[in-house]
Amino acid sequence: GGSCAADSQARSSSRTSSGVPETGRRLLTRPNLVRAGRGAPCGLLGAVPTSLTWSDLAFADLSAAQCYAMLRLRSEVFVVEQECVYLDIDGVDVESGHRHLLGTSPEGLAAYARVLAPAGDGPARIGRVVVHPEHRSGGTGRRLMGEALAICARHWPGRDVRIAAQAHLEGWYADLGFVAIGEVYDEDGIPHRDMIRRVA
Repeated sequence: GGSCAADSQARSSSRTSSGVPETGRRLLTRPNLVRAGRGAPCGLLGAVPTSLTWSDLAFADLSAAQCYAMLRLRSEVFVVEQECVYLDIDGVDVESGHRHLLGTSPEGLAAYARVLAPAGDGPARIGRVVVHPEHRSGGTGRRLMGEALAICARHWPGRDVRIAAQAHLEGWYADLGFVAIGEVYDEDGIPHRDMIRRVA
């Protein structure tokens, strides 16, 4: 999974995992460990939202152009910009019940998040949160997370929402109502921590 956040001074972005299994995680003893050359990630910390058109779609409802733009933006940020070689196309996108949130400007895709349906009676999950470099100011990231949370409330009312945030962004997500759970762990060389937003 993936999520990302950043202010106008940041230069990089992070993935928020959408449910990485515990097996294979390496716990970190230094929560502030960040890869050299990386700051806070991609555009979540601004205050005033950029004007975008938001779409909440199932995979089957994505046009070819929308699907291409989604996968390209994720690859540009999570693989190329973050210098993190991993398989972004993980087979989860196409699964029934999941939602794809696209924030579109006249120039193209500006922001994206993948919202995963709850498994059983578990929480919904938000991941692959990403903002295009040209839109990393003006509160685009905060608006993106707000829209993702609205999708969770609309499709799965009453369910908690879980993310796996970059450890150094824990405070930013806390401002959105998320609470840290568990230990800091390594995901693809980036320190992460699971967080949950409880509805009751």
